[in-house]
Amino acid sequence: MNKQKKILICPLDWGLGHATRCMPIIAYLLEKGNEVLIAGNHSTNALLAAEFPKLTYLHIQGYDIEYAKTKWFLPFKIAWQIPKILNAIRREHGWLQKVIAEYNIDLVISDNRYGLHSKEVRCVFITHQIFIQIPQSPIIEKYIQRMNEWFCRKFSAIWVPDYEQNGMAGNLSSRSTPLDKMIYIGNLSRFDSSNQHEKKFELLVVLSGPEPQRGIAENIIFKQLLNTQIRTLLVRGRRDAPPLAPHREHLLIQNFLNRRDLEMVMQTAEIALCRSGYSSIMDLIKLNKHAVLIPTPGQTEQEYLAQYLAGKGWFINSQQNTLCLEKVLHQFRSTAFHSFPEYDFELYKRVIDEELAILVLSSILSRKR
Repeated sequence: MNKQKKILICPLDWGLGHATRCMPIIAYLLEKGNEVLIAGNHSTNALLAAEFPKLTYLHIQGYDIEYAKTKWFLPFKIAWQIPKILNAIRREHGWLQKVIAEYNIDLVISDNRYGLHSKEVRCVFITHQIFIQIPQSPIIEKYIQRMNEWFCRKFSAIWVPDYEQNGMAGNLSSRSTPLDKMIYIGNLSRFDSSNQHEKKFELLVVLSGPEPQRGIAENIIFKQLLNTQIRTLLVRGRRDAPPLAPHREHLLIQNFLNRRDLEMVMQTAEIALCRSGYSSIMDLIKLNKHAVLIPTPGQTEQEYLAQYLAGKGWFINSQQNTLCLEKVLHQFRSTAFHSFPEYDFELYKRVIDEELAILVLSSILSRKR
């Protein structure tokens, strides 16, 4: 019997972190001899195609979430877009049923796309946010939490990229009563190792996330860099944008770096500064690299993670609007960071093996009927 399976992987378009954390899953499924198809919007497909150029790529419309310019208005702006999000979920649910039939899909892996479940095949849902926090509005938080759990229960399994003990996401990935089918799968970093390299930069700044906050952070940081002598590499996180010309010899600017180049510069920089997005945090921990985290203002998940992980002594939490690069570099150099736990970085592979075994067993039982 042919054990090769057709597996559809669909990362959410809400930033590129959902796509980057799917990379190790895609690589391992290919290593095991499976056929992998990817579905995403232009940005996520382009990112993954640079790493996996020979795969089949399908287009699926994104959620197209709009962000606010101010911290306190962002949660309410997201809540205001809930009807649009629900329409996108219904649309992608119908889309999936057609794709399953057309491409004979055996397994669907959805990274935070709530509509990609089906009664025809097994569907896995990836999320590190089992408990969604919106402290500015307990009413909105309660409503979204109930909706989150209702959708999660429609999937065959829920993969949580974290660890049950001493986790990376704190309260976000844990509940007093765990959801049915909830499985911890460990760190999903796209990076490979934590090799030691000669330091080339004092500071590496990696910008990411949606506008307008990405651009606001860039302006704040760029103005300060022009008035310092800090040897810096600034990675803007904008693949197709016109270049931002540097005006000082100490400042190197790149619009975008692929996975291998970004991993290299992460390890050749004395200090890294980036958003506290969960995928970035998993990458830093995989590389055994402490860093300065700057949460996106108003994005409660990032604000919680930055505060929680700084409290564990792993990172420094700095606010975007009050950021002073010279002060934060001094703080970093004078901080005695706590070591990261000795995490099992192979856990996700064993979970995938178990899922593939379920598919094989299901195929055997269906043939006997």
